[in-house]
Amino acid sequence: MDSADVLKRIPVDQAIPGMFVHALDASWMAHPFWRSRFALQGEGDVLALRSSGVAHCWIDTSRGADVAAGSASLREGGADTPADPPAAPATESSSRQPRIPALGDSVAPLHRAERLAVKAREVVRALFCQARAGQAISLDDSLAIVDELTAAVATQPGALIGLVRLKSKDNYTFAHSVAVCTLMIALARQLGLAPYQVRDAGMCGLLHDVGKLRVPGHILHKPGKLTPEEFGVMRMHPQHGVEILSRGGQVPDSVIDVCLHHHEKMDGSGYPHGLPQGQISLLAI
Repeated sequence: MDSADVLKRIPVDQAIPGMFVHALDASWMAHPFWRSRFALQGEGDVLALRSSGVAHCWIDTSRGADVAAGSASLREGGADTPADPPAAPATESSSRQPRIPALGDSVAPLHRAERLAVKAREVVRALFCQARAGQAISLDDSLAIVDELTAAVATQPGALIGLVRLKSKDNYTFAHSVAVCTLMIALARQLGLAPYQVRDAGMCGLLHDVGKLRVPGHILHKPGKLTPEEFGVMRMHPQHGVEILSRGGQVPDSVIDVCLHHHEKMDGSGYPHGLPQGQISLLAI
């Protein structure tokens, strides 16, 4: 069945519990939901959607309820019906230009960058907490962060990069992931890489340190030098990250590679495999 047959654009006042929201017709920064795709599990979820300020959403009828009988969706007719639903996130590299939602022009650039940096950190925190609880990392939600950061880097790189590099001890892992994601997007753009490669670079930066979830806090946040035993524990975080990312089975190979090899060094002194120059991928260097 073609994806267009199961994706429908509806006014949010037609939303009912049991529907699966595939996308919202609004920028990620213009609505209060941290997830890009989610099930409406009760009346509370429906009320939150209707009061969010978003006028329309796309539902996936293969994953949840359809519109009620007699309630025509915009997909089935109407003058302002879009030609196509939002593209599903790629599960592997492709040459197709990714959909990048625009940030509101009515907000000052520095304020937009600050809001984006804060929200991105909170979304990463939620994603990592899910991973810590044994759930798979959501590729949809990860791509939503990468696409918003890519759009922001294209329009306000100085403001955004300056903000994401500000870190505190309490949220260092989450802020560091957002910062590396942003810097890798900026570098990939500077190198003239294709849009799908820029997106891959952002995903690599966002998820490269997920394995630190399994490093005990007294080691991860130790202010002084690690003992040899503690460093041995820390050195395991790339393998832990690969195990976490492999749960979902949809993470691009490039992200797995960077997660495993981002501590390799060109002189062969890095870990976990001691790879020399020439055996380390471009995104992992």
